[in-house]
Amino acid sequence: MLGRVLSLWERRRRSDGLRSRFTTVYDKSLWGEYESRSGAGSVRGSPWVTIAEQALAKAVHEHGVRSLNDIPCGDFNWMPDVLARLGGVRYIGFDIVHTALARNKDRHPEHEFRLLDITTHTPPAADLIFCKDLLNHLTDADIKRAIANMKRSGSKFLLASNNPGFENIPLPETPGASRHLDITAPPFNFRSPLWTVEGYLSFWRLADMGECGF
Repeated sequence: MLGRVLSLWERRRRSDGLRSRFTTVYDKSLWGEYESRSGAGSVRGSPWVTIAEQALAKAVHEHGVRSLNDIPCGDFNWMPDVLARLGGVRYIGFDIVHTALARNKDRHPEHEFRLLDITTHTPPAADLIFCKDLLNHLTDADIKRAIANMKRSGSKFLLASNNPGFENIPLPETPGASRHLDITAPPFNFRSPLWTVEGYLSFWRLADMGECGF
């Protein structure tokens, strides 16, 4: 019983720390973009959004995706246009930042948004988990926890930011820190994706990713 209590306390402590870090970035707009508090990668028409739109369309049309969990949804700046074009895909946006979710719910009541820390909790199942610009902001340990929860969800596919061929370096200790990340390389060693778009977004069948470290 004591071990379970300590485990829950540790999980809550880690989650509170992560929530505080991302809330600071969002509330203070530390990524410095006027259009989107989620940063340059969420500005409509940016190269990152253009690639994401292409990758999502490919996933939906080639793999029969009918339900989409967006983890994290951020400020939902560019996604409405994509969902309108995809048509008929059930969408749920998840994020760890309360203020971002409240704003999204107020501006887009037609869509569903839920609070989630993917490093500590398992999301509901969906055909596709879309994870753009998150793993590169997490520590190695939190990346492993996040992907374990994605696999545990029973979802079919994962489309995530990934940079094949880059050597993984430790995450800098600053609130908005990022890095290039290749989760098929050490210390993760997940299996190669089915496909990658522009060295930025990779697509896996979650059941075939293998185990971290093997």
